[in-house]
Amino acid sequence: MANIDCQAAFNQEMSVLSEISKTSKDIFEVLKTPQTPKPDTLEAKIDETNRLLKLLCMGILGKDK
Repeated sequence: MANIDCQAAFNQEMSVLSEISKTSKDIFEVLKTPQTPKPDTLEAKIDETNRLLKLLCMGILGKDK
């Protein structure tokens, strides 16, 4: 039977879970911003598109920049 280092495995899992938690908190902060009414001007539409792209990047890459 293979020798298993439970403490090292636990620490590795906790590290991954901490990273997931941090990313989730970052996404929640972005989502927490109040919803604005549907944009009527071109500038408002561009701002809304940028906000949604930022959310998409956070979900896919885990970072907004």
